[in-house]
Amino acid sequence: EGDDAENDPPTAVVVNNNHDTAAAPAAPAVVNNHAPSNRLVRIRDNFNATGVRKKARSKSTFDGHQRNNVRFVLYLYEQNSELLVDELRHQLDDANAEPDYSDVVSRHPQYVRRGGKKSLDERKEEFRQSLLRDVISDALGNPGTTPNQQVVDFDALTANADVFVTYLTTELRKADGGLNKAGSYLSHRSSLVYLFRRYRYIPSREFEAD
Repeated sequence: EGDDAENDPPTAVVVNNNHDTAAAPAAPAVVNNHAPSNRLVRIRDNFNATGVRKKARSKSTFDGHQRNNVRFVLYLYEQNSELLVDELRHQLDDANAEPDYSDVVSRHPQYVRRGGKKSLDERKEEFRQSLLRDVISDALGNPGTTPNQQVVDFDALTANADVFVTYLTTELRKADGGLNKAGSYLSHRSSLVYLFRRYRYIPSREFEAD
């Protein structure tokens, strides 16, 4: 009799090509126990419709004051330059010494063809003043920052309130020579107060009363 084992069906052999190593444990979740910084909290708090509108209004307010104060400092440079600090006055002198009008001259014929009414001399003057305004604006700096440098001798300015009054009544007239509305003059006075505040300058009571 043959061996019964020879008649048994073959046993299936399972081949496992994987190494018999235990599965790696899952990495533990990272827990951040650090509280958000104060700056991040402020950003989150302001990142809403109200915060965005408030920031837009703040920038608009700064831009208005900046335009007014650049105009006033430019007036001081051309009418009362002794009231500016030496550093800024020298910077403005350099910008004013030899403006490069070549681009203004080359573009003027095209400007006239498009219906422009200003003369070449008028456009040169606008260009010159734009160079000076850029110097003053750079000195005053950006919103939310401290000014880059001193611009005005505030003690000398506030010792003579007539300078600002003259500026209001001569420089800020309408094109036809008439006076502006009261709100326009209040706006420029507010801008001067803003300039004092940016430089942490406290004017005398006499100046504020004037």
